[in-house]
Amino acid sequence: MRTPGKAEGRGKSGKKGRSVQLGAEPQPSESYRPEKRATAATAKNGAGGTKSAPKREKMSVGKTKNRESVPETIEAPRGAKNGAESAAKGAVKGETREAACGSKTAKTIFGVRLSTLLILSYAAAFLGWWVENLFRLIAAGVFDSRHQLLPFIPVYGAGFFAIYALLGTPSEMRIGGKPVFPGTGRKRGAFRGALYAATLFLLILISEMATGLFFEKAFGIKGWNYTSIPLHITRYTSVPTAAAFTAGIFLLMRFAFFPAVRLVDRIPDAPAAATAAAGGILLAADWLVMLSVAAATGKFPQYWSFRFR
Repeated sequence: MRTPGKAEGRGKSGKKGRSVQLGAEPQPSESYRPEKRATAATAKNGAGGTKSAPKREKMSVGKTKNRESVPETIEAPRGAKNGAESAAKGAVKGETREAACGSKTAKTIFGVRLSTLLILSYAAAFLGWWVENLFRLIAAGVFDSRHQLLPFIPVYGAGFFAIYALLGTPSEMRIGGKPVFPGTGRKRGAFRGALYAATLFLLILISEMATGLFFEKAFGIKGWNYTSIPLHITRYTSVPTAAAFTAGIFLLMRFAFFPAVRLVDRIPDAPAAATAAAGGILLAADWLVMLSVAAATGKFPQYWSFRFR
């Protein structure tokens, strides 16, 4: 009968003997490494030895390489067609995110990189310069500098930036960082779009009139005149012109904003920030030159003009 805890073994002489083990089984020493035994066995067996260990090691290395070659980067939302991914979840002023184009952080406003918004604002200022000139070309046959040295009207850029900061987009309207009627569904989406258009119309109506009155009171300059247009309010705004601006901005914010954000977001952080800074300096300088000339002469500068009729 065997006594528990006894183990049979052989001594150096090859004879059977009995050793009594009291207490817990002896643990492997720190120098004991299973992988060393596997390596030794593999070396002893040679090419015909155990093949499973090297195979498992190779698979493990492959997985590690894949994990290293594809870093897990979580991008902040840069825009989606429905705008839901860029919705504000509270005030995010000064929020930062890890940009996919580099390891540095970039400031965002409601989920969109600040430098991207500034670059798009300059694009809006450029587009506004062309819109005004084409309108004047059709209405009066005149194509001119629009009082600027550069083909940009900064007011349009500032308006674009303010509209996104205050209202967001038609598909994801917000006021003060709080979503308006959040959720899905056609009725909610239609109501948000209608409310967005109405709010945008009022903002354009008021801001255009306020800008004209500012120049008139500050510099004695009457910049434009809408009195020949029906339903005008003072000489600086009218219902038809405000409605036309509303329709154009609504369509751009609804269908072109997020594709434009994704396009500009391809620019790495450092070049995007440099472009935004350089563009802001140039446009601000051009605007200050115009204001200085207006204050000194009592009229806006006209650098060049072509009349076709």
